[in-house]
Amino acid sequence: VLANTRFSVEPRWSVNNQLVFMSLMNGGNLDIYVMNVDGTGLRQLTSSANNGDPVWSPDGTRITFGSDREGGNKLNIFAMNADGSQQVQLTHFNVPDEAGDTNWSSDGKKIAFEYDINGMKQSDPNAHAEVWTMNPDGSGATSTGVPCSDAGCAPRWQPRRAGQ
Repeated sequence: VLANTRFSVEPRWSVNNQLVFMSLMNGGNLDIYVMNVDGTGLRQLTSSANNGDPVWSPDGTRITFGSDREGGNKLNIFAMNADGSQQVQLTHFNVPDEAGDTNWSSDGKKIAFEYDINGMKQSDPNAHAEVWTMNPDGSGATSTGVPCSDAGCAPRWQPRRAGQ
């Protein structure tokens, strides 16, 4: 199925038994794909610029991801439906700030993300970064005040405990 790929990374399983992942296929940009867990039904969901770090919403209906599609070295967070439709921008940070590496709360009411300052990019371990949260529509973006530099930020919510 992925014979023409240069690499495919960050697979994430949905509650609907699909995988979402980012891949560099056919020498183009990084794009987001979904497929069934048995490898069938491969579909490309993004097609402009570089798109990565895809994460399912808890109910499997939405996917958040980072993209540089705005140009000008801007990296912001976007969301789309599970079929790739209705792609919308959630954050609007300008260079040298950027946002990425999202994670949904188990109730789907908040998204945690990495906010990097000074344009060092999230893959740079020396980047000054903080954990931020926002609502699923991008409103209410707020710093938690927790720095995560030098650690490879990747903020994650604690799983909901049984009975909660």
